[in-house]
Amino acid sequence: MDFMSRHGVPFVERNIGDDPAARDELIRAGFRAVPVIRVGEESMVGFSPVKLRKLLGI
Repeated sequence: MDFMSRHGVPFVERNIGDDPAARDELIRAGFRAVPVIRVGEESMVGFSPVKLRKLLGI
């Protein structure tokens, strides 16, 4: 994600189209849409720079 790279935030990107285990993990967690962004124990569906900055403390 450009946002993470621009702000120097390390991240792991998992593509549910290529990684069935990642897809199953999201389904088990109750998510039915992507992207899902997890920061610590918090999760957000979709991309909101405002919310993401708040979660990351930047």
